[in-house]
Amino acid sequence: MEFVFGIQGKDFTLLATDGNAARSVIVYQQNHDKIIQLNKHNCMAMSGDPGDIEQFSEFIKANMQLYTMRNNYETTPAETANFTRREIATALRSRGMYQCEMMLGGFDTMTDKPSLFYMGAYGSCVEVPFAAHGYGAMFAHSMLDRHYRPDLTYDQAIDLIRKVCQELAQRFVINLPSFRIKKIDKSGVTDCGNMAYDNSYRLQQTESMKSTKVTG
Repeated sequence: MEFVFGIQGKDFTLLATDGNAARSVIVYQQNHDKIIQLNKHNCMAMSGDPGDIEQFSEFIKANMQLYTMRNNYETTPAETANFTRREIATALRSRGMYQCEMMLGGFDTMTDKPSLFYMGAYGSCVEVPFAAHGYGAMFAHSMLDRHYRPDLTYDQAIDLIRKVCQELAQRFVINLPSFRIKKIDKSGVTDCGNMAYDNSYRLQQTESMKSTKVTG
């Protein structure tokens, strides 16, 4: 029942995920961080089997860090996405298939352009301006398609995320009370905090949405 989505803005990429950590009908916590920082300018948001998410994200992160140490060069979003897609496709043809879907967001420091990649559990990979995974995608895609613009500023992108969360709160049968948001731009990865809504479905920005740099 996870829901993850991403938006590519004018000079940044935003990734957002619900904060639920659940199994079966039980929610263990509602502030779980599902956005994994792979290196300074790349993050991956994931949904799917919790064990596969944990194992595969750590595997990709370790390989990205190892590549940087060996070559003194940080992989671009496209390179990171292609490596991740290859590992998913390789596992698909073995007995160790990963049951997870991913959204990879990053910023290419060589071209000064943000990137967002949509990746599925069967090895699909495509660069997109916006996308979503999970049951909430049925509601989010129509909202994103209607309101998205390539020249979105940060404030406008946050407002668009707010619209998506409001729609989910009103239409989706599953309770998703908070969302974690991270921004990737030329300065690196910024943790934008949690976005929550109250019983009247009006969004409240927890932690005042103050940007706190993530060190990694």
